[in-house]
Amino acid sequence: MEELKEIAEALVVGIEQDGGHYWMPLFVTTTDGTDVDDVLREKIRNAIRHGASPRHVPDEIIQAPGIPHTRTGKKLEVPVKRLLRGDAPDTVVDPGSVDRPELIDWYARIGAAHRTRRGIALGSAPSRSATRHDERALQ
Repeated sequence: MEELKEIAEALVVGIEQDGGHYWMPLFVTTTDGTDVDDVLREKIRNAIRHGASPRHVPDEIIQAPGIPHTRTGKKLEVPVKRLLRGDAPDTVVDPGSVDRPELIDWYARIGAAHRTRRGIALGSAPSRSATRHDERALQ
C-alpha cells in the first residue's frame, strides 16, 4: 500500500473467532484527514490484491483516528488485537507507554461493536455496510 498517497499509515490484524471464523480488519489513517470512502476502499483492496495476493485482502477497511505506537515508535499490533478480541484495556497495555493513549479506548469500542453485531453472534462473516455504520457511530 506504500504506493497509495492517500494512506498515511495502516495496521492489519487477524483475529480468530468462535466456529473457526477469522476476522481481518485493516485500520488506516489518511494523509490529509479525508474520509475513507468506497472508492478509496476499492483502491486499497486492488493495491493489496495485486501487490500481495487476493487472500491478503482484508475483511474490512476501517478509518481510524490513529495507529497506536510505543513511545519508541513501534506499532502496537498485539495490544490492538487483544483489544479487538475483548480483553480489558487495563490488562492489555499501560497507557503511559503509548504515544496516543486515547486510541486504546477507540480500538476497544471497535472490538465491542464488532462482537455485538447480530451476524457475529451467529458465527457469520461481518457485513461491510455494518462496519461503515459502526465506524460513523464511534467517531
